[in-house]
Amino acid sequence: MIIDIEREDLIISDFLKSLEEWNKYLIIGGGYAPIIYKLYFDNVNTEISPVATRDIDTIIPRIKLKNIFEEKNIDSVLISHGFKHSSDDLLGKPPAEKYIKEIDGIEIEIEFLTDKQFRNHKEKNLKIAGVVAQTLSYIEMSYNEPLSFKTKQDFNGLVVNPAAYIFHKALIFNKRKTGSNKKFKDLYGIWYVGSQLGEFSKNALLKLDEYKINRKTWAKKMNNELKHWLENSSPKDWDLLENQDPSGTLNKVLFKNFIEKIIND
Repeated sequence: MIIDIEREDLIISDFLKSLEEWNKYLIIGGGYAPIIYKLYFDNVNTEISPVATRDIDTIIPRIKLKNIFEEKNIDSVLISHGFKHSSDDLLGKPPAEKYIKEIDGIEIEIEFLTDKQFRNHKEKNLKIAGVVAQTLSYIEMSYNEPLSFKTKQDFNGLVVNPAAYIFHKALIFNKRKTGSNKKFKDLYGIWYVGSQLGEFSKNALLKLDEYKINRKTWAKKMNNELKHWLENSSPKDWDLLENQDPSGTLNKVLFKNFIEKIIND
């Protein structure tokens, strides 16, 4: 599904408004990051849009957020703006949480993510600033150099640096559950952000090279994961990947050439 630019701007604006002062600290990542890049950073303005999503993954750099707004934590401000709280995974400790709201006729889900650093039980979810965040590997790089943007509705926000977005997706896509479509969404996102936004994409790949130099162990893993996928993907895998692209631009040759470039650089 190709995105509706005006509707997506309205959704992002409503979310940022609902965060109140927290929008200065929380970083949007996941599937909404490519949409934000397209809306506010694209310098080529092509018709090739990222795939639409209805989940806004929000990254909490938890070390910096201890008791910033004690009386108005994230949970309270979201609920005051019409979001409804939902516990997703009853087996989690504490259970994973979502915040749900209908915006312009579309149900939007907010989930919170944070890193696994400095934790004895790294698989457990973590409560911070009134919400429960899922802990993910490698996500700490997303705290560095987030991009500031302003919506057409005049709300300010932060989005994960595109190099960190590509790096993180390349490190985690193979951890997705067997049969999950998210693996192919991750691979599609890597290709889209790294190749379809003109100078923005070129600069993202230059920054990715810097990240790889500074995190050589992670870079080696990233290269191995992507190379392994290229060498072992089935015809069905390629079909599932190509089907992620609503514009129909993505194909095996383009994707393979792009991945080989970022592996070899």
